[in-house]
Amino acid sequence: MALYGRTKLMTVMWTQELARLLDADKVTVNCCDPGFNAPVWAGTCPAPPYSCAC
Repeated sequence: MALYGRTKLMTVMWTQELARLLDADKVTVNCCDPGFNAPVWAGTCPAPPYSCAC
């Protein structure tokens, strides 16, 4: 799980850097965290407000 957390952090950090690099071009950059998401193969969906396409 530590690797997953580090990759999420790197995604956010890269998004911030990309936004800085593209600021002069008036480009908007977004990064979204889907939050908790049950694996589809588990056959269960978490309760709202979280959802998945099961």
